[in-house]
Amino acid sequence: MKNKFINKYFLLLTKLFFVILLSQSAFSQNTQDLLKLKKEYEKAINKESTNRPDYEFDIEDNFESDNPKIDIFNNNSNMLNLVDSLKNKNKYFGYSFFSKRDTLSFWENLPAPPNYIVGAGDEIIISLWGQTQLRKRYTISRDGNIYDQQVGILNLVGKTLSESKEYLIKQFGRTYSTLNGASPTSYMDVSLGKLRLINVNFVGEVNYPGVYPIHPFSNLILGLIQAGGIDTTGTLRKILIRRKGNKNIKVDLYDYFLKGELPSNIQLRDQDVVFVPVRNSTVYIDSSVFRPGIYEVVANETLYDFINYAGGLKPNSSLNINIDRIVSLDQRNSTDNLYYSFYVNYNDANKIAVINGDKISISKIFQVIKRVEVIGQVKQPGFYAYYEGMKLKDLIRLSGGFEDTTFKKSIYFDQAEIVR
Repeated sequence: MKNKFINKYFLLLTKLFFVILLSQSAFSQNTQDLLKLKKEYEKAINKESTNRPDYEFDIEDNFESDNPKIDIFNNNSNMLNLVDSLKNKNKYFGYSFFSKRDTLSFWENLPAPPNYIVGAGDEIIISLWGQTQLRKRYTISRDGNIYDQQVGILNLVGKTLSESKEYLIKQFGRTYSTLNGASPTSYMDVSLGKLRLINVNFVGEVNYPGVYPIHPFSNLILGLIQAGGIDTTGTLRKILIRRKGNKNIKVDLYDYFLKGELPSNIQLRDQDVVFVPVRNSTVYIDSSVFRPGIYEVVANETLYDFINYAGGLKPNSSLNINIDRIVSLDQRNSTDNLYYSFYVNYNDANKIAVINGDKISISKIFQVIKRVEVIGQVKQPGFYAYYEGMKLKDLIRLSGGFEDTTFKKSIYFDQAEIVR
């Protein structure tokens, strides 16, 4: 009976120890700490094995039957590599914006864009009020038509919502004359009811390429979120929307991310193809800027542009900017001197072009502490900030002064010392 009690007690302690070890690993302790814990664990096991009674009990056998073995010590390096890879991915500017794929729940609240083109499956609501009262719902057929018993077949193929309203007022005016004239007595409103989904193709360097049925009000950004976003191998600056009967639409998402300017031509339409090419440039900027990271360069962009992309210089930034540059592929004629470095003054940053592979480093200025110290028979001895033109009497005044007559009697005025 006693052995069974000790058996259960030791098993409980062992499981508790494993939980502590795993929790320590989950909080990314370094390897040195983990090895220390491992040694302590082995020491505890050895000590317990010498003190416990002689009965059959094996920790590994107990866990092996139900749970796979977990070696947190050997897997620690893999865990650290995973953390490093996630950190590196977050350094790429702009890509984390598309990480909320499963949180879009606001479709029904989206307003209809003025350039929305109605299509097959959309529900059109026509309302007449004034002298003529009428409200009807129509579903656009596959041929792009709606049918009204009084007016006939009406074709809405290729028309935007505003164009459809003008067309319908003209057609309904043939039957309802009160809609016509300079002073009509009846009025029409055209709105959307239930909407069909549109099919959009996402190809290239997107995380989940394929054909997606998406909400018809979606623009490029909302569509990319539904497609899982863009991989860091893809560009954010030369995304193409390929549309039948139109030229390719090129979109630079930096305008949106950095300036809040949403391009007006990125409304998606049925059968659009969104193509994300491979990014062909990488520029690193770090140190004393507000948003260090990895950015993408296009033609004619300068060092000044990239400093602004990174949020600008911090107050303690140096004006001397270091650029580490690699010789471009088309200019290499040997394997020697492929890398070189140079410094640029911030005031000339708008004259320096940035190229693929540049590493921009902006160091901090040296921190200079100017202070003086007063010790001895003063009310508030200690360190005080030094300013230009500061005199001894200024320091004495800051440290309490000699106005207190009682305290003044304790001071020896014949001698003082300045150590410089």
